[in-house]
Formats: sequence, structure tokens, C-alpha cells
Amino acid sequence: MPGRAARLRSAQPTAEPGDGVGLSNAPFQNGDERAAHPWGVLRGTRACVHRSHCISPGELGARGSMKQLCALGLAAFAAAGCNPSVSDTGSYDNLRTCTPQSGLLQQEELSTFDGCERLDGSLVLQYGFPDRTNMKSIAVITGSLNGGGYVGDPLTLEGLDSLEIVEGELGFIEDNLGDFAGVPKLRNVGGFRAQSVPSIEDFRGLENLREVHGRFRVAYNPKLRSFAGLEGLEHIHGDLTIAENPLLPPAEVEAFLECVTVDGEVEVW
Repeated sequence: MPGRAARLRSAQPTAEPGDGVGLSNAPFQNGDERAAHPWGVLRGTRACVHRSHCISPGELGARGSMKQLCALGLAAFAAAGCNPSVSDTGSYDNLRTCTPQSGLLQQEELSTFDGCERLDGSLVLQYGFPDRTNMKSIAVITGSLNGGGYVGDPLTLEGLDSLEIVEGELGFIEDNLGDFAGVPKLRNVGGFRAQSVPSIEDFRGLENLREVHGRFRVAYNPKLRSFAGLEGLEHIHGDLTIAENPLLPPAEVEAFLECVTVDGEVEVW
């Protein structure tokens, strides 16, 4: 099993034998709102290896199921029937590439991108894209995928059926995103952010997500209740922050941390 490389801070820094986690003894500074948080900064636990991206969504969602998937480990993956993807065959270099003129895809350009498999640029859903027919074949976005601070009609990820990799950030800040349905094959992102998103309650739709290559931040989401949908996430290569999600139970956070390896600093408050 991979060890956790994360450095964590705790209001009362203690470590149990065998935890494998280095804790900083640095005290909180005056005025640090985390010091007054009812459950402080969670101490991390050992990570586990799992491959839940092949488990049906119906088997995911609760703290118990996360722990069960950790126990199942690679055996669950081996027993599951998984369809090969573009990334399994290592054929990204051979994908048909489409490059927006400004680096940011515009609606009028999308009509000319029939059959596009690799979008060499970024996609901001704020611009609408009512007709997403030509998005269905995109497997790789070399830039970022975000909402752009959209506060109008609800945003949706629908139409990105083939998307497997976002090399930049998958990020939503103050966006009217209802859920993460629409990206069933998404496996790797450069960073992940869900911040001040008023409607999301969980992360269902991201069951295939396995790696975040940069920072992971989930903060200030008033209705977030669960990490359901992220049980397949194995590795976060950057820092992790989970903060000020008032309806998210501490037990849910603890269960999530048990099933992911974090290379950077972990802050939960």
C-alpha cells in the first residue's frame, strides 16, 4: 500500500504508532479561523489502493462503501469487467487535434470541430454551448475545463461523453452546477476545485476519476453532504484542502482520506 506523504496540522498534534503520518507541531496563529472550528484539522490516516472506477455507481456513496472498497483493493478491480479506453491503448498522440484560435473554445468554432478528439485549448462552459454534438468525441482537453462563474441557468457537463483527461484544472467557482453527470470516462485532471458552488450535494458522475495531478480544493459549498462519486480517486499529487462545507460530516471526510494518497499538505477545517 502506498504511504501518505502529506504533512498535516492539528489543533492538538498527536500521532498514533504506525500511522505513517508526519504531523507539524506548529500552533495555530491568533485569528486563524481553523483553530475555532468544532472539529479542528483532521489528522490523516493511511491510504489504501483501490480501483473502484469499475464498480457500479449503485455500490458507491456511503462511508461504509468507501471502507469496503478499500478492503476489496485490487481484487475488486480484477473481478470487474472494464472496457478499454483511449488511455489504456496509449494512443493519445494519434488523436485528431483541434486548436481554437484564441486558445479558448468558442461556440462558432465548435461547429467546425466535427470528430475532434483532442482539444488543444480550454473550455469554459459559461459560454453556453447549447449544441454539444461535436464535443462527444473529445477525449483530451489540454487546457482547463471550468464554469467561468456562471450564475444563470444551471450548468451541465452533459455532452462530454468521451472525455478522459483534462490536463489543466477541472474547476467550478460560484457556478450554477447541479451535478457532475456527463463525464463518465474522466480519469485524470491537472487540478480539481469545487468552491462556493451553491447546488452540489455530492460528486456523483466522477466515479472514474483516479488522479489529480495538482491541487485538490473543496470549500464553501453550502449543500455538500458527501464525497459519493470520488471513491475511485486514488492519488492527489498536490495539496488538499477541504474547508467550510457546513453539511459535510467529519466522518465522511475521514473515510475519503482513508482511500486516497496525497503527496502535498492536507488541510481540513
